[in-house]
Amino acid sequence: MERNMKELILQFDTARIFFAEEEEEEEEEEASIVVSLKDITERKKAEKELRESEEKFRRLFESNPEALLYVDKNFKIADINPRFKELFGYSLREIKGRYLNDPIVPENKKDEARKLDEMSKKGYTFHETVRKKKDGTLVPVSISAAPVISEGSIVGITVTYKDITKRKETEKKLSTIYDLSREMTLSLDLDQISKLVLDATEKVLKFGNVDLFLIDEEKNELRLKEARGLKETERYTVIPLYGEKGISAHVARTGKSLIVPDVRKDERYLFGLKDSRSELCAPIKIKDRIIGVIDVESKELNAFSEEDQKLLENLASQAAIAIENARLFREEKKAKEQREKARKEAEFYSDLLGHDIGNLNQVILGYLYLLQNAEDEETRKKNVEGIKKSIMKSKRLAESIRTLKIIKDTKIEKFDLNKSIERSIENIKEYFDREIEVNLNIKKEYHVKANDFLDKVFFNILENSVEYTFHDPVIIDIKTEEKDDFCNIYIHDNGIGIPKEKREDILRNLETLSKRTGIGLYLTKKILDRFDGKFEIKDVEKGTEIVISIPVIS
Repeated sequence: MERNMKELILQFDTARIFFAEEEEEEEEEEASIVVSLKDITERKKAEKELRESEEKFRRLFESNPEALLYVDKNFKIADINPRFKELFGYSLREIKGRYLNDPIVPENKKDEARKLDEMSKKGYTFHETVRKKKDGTLVPVSISAAPVISEGSIVGITVTYKDITKRKETEKKLSTIYDLSREMTLSLDLDQISKLVLDATEKVLKFGNVDLFLIDEEKNELRLKEARGLKETERYTVIPLYGEKGISAHVARTGKSLIVPDVRKDERYLFGLKDSRSELCAPIKIKDRIIGVIDVESKELNAFSEEDQKLLENLASQAAIAIENARLFREEKKAKEQREKARKEAEFYSDLLGHDIGNLNQVILGYLYLLQNAEDEETRKKNVEGIKKSIMKSKRLAESIRTLKIIKDTKIEKFDLNKSIERSIENIKEYFDREIEVNLNIKKEYHVKANDFLDKVFFNILENSVEYTFHDPVIIDIKTEEKDDFCNIYIHDNGIGIPKEKREDILRNLETLSKRTGIGLYLTKKILDRFDGKFEIKDVEKGTEIVISIPVIS
C-alpha cells in the first residue's frame, strides 16, 4: 500500500544467491535472498475489464432476439445463439467447425454467399436473400455481418440473420393491392370497382366476411354497395350515419380505422355476422372527405392485427381514388347528358311552337275566312265554334309548356285517383262535341302518390282516344288493379289502334324528344316520371290500350 493509502496489486518474486569464497578450506556457504516486487495493478484491471466485456458480449449474444452466428477468420462456425437454433433448426454441436455456407446456403446462392464473405472482411455488410433451414425449407432473411478486429487483425466475424418472412408477405400483399388499384383506376364503373375491392379483401388479405358501404350525403346514411361472405339476413343495408349504433358509422364519422377485439363488449356493435366476435373497419376517404368504409368481421376473438389494419387502410386509400374518379366521371357524364337534354328540349319546344302553334293559327285563319264568306247563321256559328276550339287548343298548348317547366318542382301528396279519373271524363265530354261512352270498372278507392297534374295525364290519353276514333260512339273502357304497391290503370278505346312499329317509334321518340311525338304524350311521360310512375302501350287486337302505373299510398 502506498503512503496515500492507494491499494496496489503486486507480483512477488524471490531468489537465493550464493557467493563463492577464495579460501581453499571448506567452510559452510552463505546465501542471500533477493526479493523482486512488480506493480501489476493496471494489468489486472485490464484483465478484469476484458472478462467483464466478454461476459457482457456473451449475454448480448445469447439473448439477442435475432439469429446470431460467430465464425473465425476462416469462416468456420465457432458459436451460435438460441435464436439461430430456433430459426434454422441446428444445434452448435451439429455445425461447430463447419464452413459457414455449408449448412444454411441453398445451392443456387453459393456464389452470392462467397461474395458476401469477402465483403464482410472489408467492413459492415447488409443484404437480403434466402437461407435454408435444417429441414430444407427456405426462409427469407436479411443478413448483416461485421468483422471482429483485435490488435489490428481480423479474428472473426459476427453474422446476424433476421427472419423477414412477414415483411415479404406484407410486401407481396401490397404489391397485389397496387396491381389491383391500377385495374380499379382504369375502370370508371362503380360496380366493377366495388367488386375489385372485395376481391382484394377476400383473396389478398384473406378476409372472408366483408362489406363495402358508401355514404349517401343527402340522407346522411351508409348504404351497402357490395358484400362478401355475409348472408342476406346478416346484413344491414342502410346504417344511419349519426346514430348511436354501428362501428362502421363511427369510423365514417371519425375518419379513423378501428379494431374491435370483442364486439360483445362494444355497445356500438350492430348485429351482422352470426356468432361474430371481432371487427375491423377502415374509412374510404379522399383527403379529409369520407366517402365510405370497408368493414370486416370474424368469428374469432381478436382476429385482426395492426398489420391487417394497415393493409386494409392501404386498400381503402386505393379504393377511394378509384371510386372518386368514377364519381367524377358519372357527374361529368350526367352533366353532359343534361346539357344534351336541355339542347333537345329547346329544340323540341322550338319545333313545337313553330309547328303546332303555326298549324293552329292556320286553322283559325281558315275559320275566319269561312266566317267572312258564310251565307247563313248556322255556318257562321260553326266557324265561330271552330275558332273557339282552336284558341282553347292554343291555350292548352301554352299551359302544357308551362307545366313541363314547373313539374319537377311541384309537391307530391296523397291524391284521390278515383276523383281525378271522373273529372277527366267530364272534361273530355265537354271538350268534344262527340258521342263518348266511358265504362268504369273501379271497385275501390285509391289514393296515389301524385298531385293535380294527374288530371292532365288522363285528359291527354282520353283526348288521343277520341281523336283517333273516327266513328261514334267513342267507347272507352277504364279498369284498375293493384299490384306490387302500384295502381295500374288500363285505358282501352275502340279507335284505329297503333301498329307495333308505331308503338315502338312513339316510345323511342319519348326518350329522344322527337317533335313527331307531340307534346301530349311527352307531357304525360314527364308528369308520370315526377310521380315515380310508368307509361306503357299494350299490344291489343283492336283499338289502343294504354296502362298507367302510379305508386299507391296506403
